[in-house]
Amino acid sequence: MKRVKKIVSIMLALVMVITLMIPAMPVQAAKKIQLNKTEVELSVGGKVSLKLKNATAADVVWSTSNKSVATVSSKGKVTAKKAGSVTITAKYDGKKYKCKITVTDTNDSNYVYITETGSKYHKVNDCGTTNSSKTTKLTEDEAKSMGYEKCKKCW
Repeated sequence: MKRVKKIVSIMLALVMVITLMIPAMPVQAAKKIQLNKTEVELSVGGKVSLKLKNATAADVVWSTSNKSVATVSSKGKVTAKKAGSVTITAKYDGKKYKCKITVTDTNDSNYVYITETGSKYHKVNDCGTTNSSKTTKLTEDEAKSMGYEKCKKCW
């Protein structure tokens, strides 16, 4: 019996030594979850894709506060339906993330959007790779007088 206790004691000591020799796994900070946009202006018919950064896309539930103003797909693609304001909500892991969408009427056709670095003016605020948060809204005549040309993608 004494011999069994001695063997068990030695084995436990070895396990403890081995455990101390294995380096601890570093603890990584949780990545911050946030929407890629919190405010967007669209013309009727315009679209924008919202994404919840650092979240598993399949687990995000999208909703709109008013389907007649803008709809949102299960993948976060927003489509502007009529003029007004709407809040798009992404629900993930018990928390809500919101984006305010302002939809303007396309009959407001005198207005266009430009960027500081571009050479084209756009009919929609989110054409191609245009960053809608860094655009300026002005009349088409003003854009032409400043030397901007019509964008062929959105006209």
